[in-house]
Amino acid sequence: MIKEFMQPERPEILWQSEGKNPLNNEPFMTIKRADGYYLYSERAGIDSVAFILIDNKKNKIGLIQEIKPPLYEKGIKRLVTAFGGSMDKKDIYPEKIVIEEVKEEAGYKVDGRDITYIGETMVSTQSNQMLKGYVVDVTNADFVGADEDEKIVWLDNKELIENSDWKSIFIFTKWAYQLNK
Repeated sequence: MIKEFMQPERPEILWQSEGKNPLNNEPFMTIKRADGYYLYSERAGIDSVAFILIDNKKNKIGLIQEIKPPLYEKGIKRLVTAFGGSMDKKDIYPEKIVIEEVKEEAGYKVDGRDITYIGETMVSTQSNQMLKGYVVDVTNADFVGADEDEKIVWLDNKELIENSDWKSIFIFTKWAYQLNK
């Protein structure tokens, strides 16, 4: 019985996207069924980064308000969430992706000293994707301008927890725990 549990059957591929990831030529998205009933998605082996901004002068946490088309069906057009990006650039380490995304999405110029890695978690039990979490201190960073479609929303600790965005809550609570160890 234990041996069977340790060696699960090979998942059945139910659907694959036509588009391919240029790094590994795998479909961008694959839907699979494992053990005859368990459905999950694979995103071409691409993990992601997510981060929150900290501004100690404001004593606030910065998240992004952005459009999330998958939520349209639930009547949600914009979501206040942790910033993020895909780790789909070959030979670029995650912290460099965070630096690029902070400039692109939040409009701040930061370097590695402003970034704290807080850990990794699964994106969902229905996906193979992992997420690396970061806190980015923008207290003394230069603001160089952000994309007009994306807006920073500054929250206090209570507002962040009540916002219900699991990524930002995960990052914030792990960061706070590390600070108080």
